Amino acid sequence: MVFGGVEVEHLQFNEESLWSGYAATIRTPTPGAICPSCREAVFAGRYDEADQLVRKMQGPFTQSFLPFGDLYLDYEQAPSPHAYRRELDLTTAMHRVEYRLGEQGHVRQAFISAPANVLVLRLSCTQPGGLTFDVRMKAHCNPK
Repeated sequence: MVFGGVEVEHLQFNEESLWSGYAATIRTPTPGAICPSCREAVFAGRYDEADQLVRKMQGPFTQSFLPFGDLYLDYEQAPSPHAYRRELDLTTAMHRVEYRLGEQGHVRQAFISAPANVLVLRLSCTQPGGLTFDVRMKAHCNPK
């Protein structure tokens, strides 16, 4: 998850085996059979019906996916930001935060690929040397 921000960029990441609860094999109806009806209900404004259909695609709520840790980028910035814009493009899976500090333009982009198992950050500033930040992490579990 990418939270965005100006003074602090907060990214939360997980690991696919980090779950609460117990291991179980759960059989659910094929999502492909339910999804078209769910979409139809959403586009028709029948949200209660769509909610019930989505629940049929899920298994029982026996466990929760847990965050593995948090990554923080703490920026050293004095002036007040302006022209702040934050967006998520669902077609490209790109998160973007853009703002100005005085005459400096700042852009942060994040892309996460589950198949590639990678988080990519691109940080830019219109002024050379204008990116100054500390990095810190907080783990949510104690690996053995």
